[in-house]
Amino acid sequence: MTRPVPAPGALWDRKRHLILHGPVLPTLLRLGLPTIGVLLAQTLVGVAETYWTGFLGTQALAGVALVFPGLSLMMAISNGGIGGVSLRRWRALWVLAGRRKRMRW
Repeated sequence: MTRPVPAPGALWDRKRHLILHGPVLPTLLRLGLPTIGVLLAQTLVGVAETYWTGFLGTQALAGVALVFPGLSLMMAISNGGIGGVSLRRWRALWVLAGRRKRMRW
């Protein structure tokens, strides 16, 4: 026995309805939980790397102190670029989906 296949937009419509009309706090928690998990993991990795680097000596710490600001800047610019490209892509897909709905075949 197979499960019924939902309509192509049914899942999207249900999620959209929950975001727009559902309870605010559970929706925010559900949407934010993956981001919180990633940020927590990154923080723990950063603490572990700092702890490990502390055993390498003064010259290694000086090298890390010298390189870290530039590395952070490059990562921030990269993340911003990725976010911008992703946003443009999804906007284009959204517009395309809207045009497809309005087309009559």
